[in-house]
This record gives sequence, C-alpha cells and structure tokens, in this order.
Amino acid sequence: MAIAIWHGTRHELARLREAVAEHCECLGGMFGLPPTRCSAHDMLAHQASLDHLLYVYRMRKLFIRRELYAMPTRATAVRRTARPT
Repeated sequence: MAIAIWHGTRHELARLREAVAEHCECLGGMFGLPPTRCSAHDMLAHQASLDHLLYVYRMRKLFIRRELYAMPTRATAVRRTARPT
C-alpha cells in the first residue's frame, strides 16, 4: 500500500485535520462490533484526493474572484426617439 504524502504547509495540514475531525463518523468498536473508519479518514489515504484538496484550497480566491467579479456583458443600447404626431 502506497503512503499518501501531504505537500502543503503546516498551517494547511492543521486546517485539513480540523476539517476531518469535524466530519469524522468513525465508530470505535461499540457493542462488540469491529471499529470502522469513516469516509473522511479514508480520503486521507488517497494521494490524488490530497493533491486535489490542496490545489482547490490554494486556488479558491481566484475561483471566487472570477465567479463574483466577472465583467458582465454590456447590452446594446436601444435609442428611442420621439415620433412627431
């Protein structure tokens, strides 16, 4: 099994840990059942998922800027002139 490596900073890793902890649904062997890992912790084992999360986290400001501050297309002005009656 390949080991997933975090390529981000310590601050980004701390934010990832907080997010995983917030969404953790692991069951710890209650009522004689074996412990199970949640999908949030399973995601940490996939290198492609970690790389994509880091990419999106770093690019989010650009994505938001492009979405919210896109220049609207200008409508062509229609000139209305008064008709003599």
